Amino acid sequence: MNVQNEIEQNISWRTRYPKEALKKIRGEGIYLIILMIISVALTYFFWTSLNNFKKCFFLALAGGVLGGTLYSVKWFYRSVGRFEWQEDRFWWRIMTPFVAGIMGLSIYIIIQAGIILAIQQNASKELQDKYCFAYSIGFLGGLFADNAVAKLKDIAYTILGPSITQEENKKGKKENKGKINNAK
Repeated sequence: MNVQNEIEQNISWRTRYPKEALKKIRGEGIYLIILMIISVALTYFFWTSLNNFKKCFFLALAGGVLGGTLYSVKWFYRSVGRFEWQEDRFWWRIMTPFVAGIMGLSIYIIIQAGIILAIQQNASKELQDKYCFAYSIGFLGGLFADNAVAKLKDIAYTILGPSITQEENKKGKKENKGKINNAK
């Protein structure tokens, strides 16, 4: 083996993805870039042109979509760069920004409804910039949609109590854990 071949094998700048995967990766990348640009443009539009009532709701929604898009972009470039990109997760990557937008809007409405009192007790009656508040809640809800769903589940559990299924699952897990420990 000559030195040139050895260098090419050790320092490969060519992609390891097959051509079919590269085509799909490029398509997803273009989709995410376009969605990010549209999200920013819609945020600007909502911020500058809507009346007070609608503005907060649309800003929370737009913030959620943009937060979810950034989450998807971050996941996208990391998975491609680490050679972990998988075709099977296509719909997850495409739908995440929209799920995040709805989550951001929903969390904003929940907070405004007074269900999460701890946040409202620390906030003034008249938020100095309610548009920033709406957008911020939407953005954080969208960016951390998975965490937000888990926290809403905790809140629902606290308010409504456990369901029978949850109690049965906990009991079953404890019984199975005891069986596993006894088998050792």
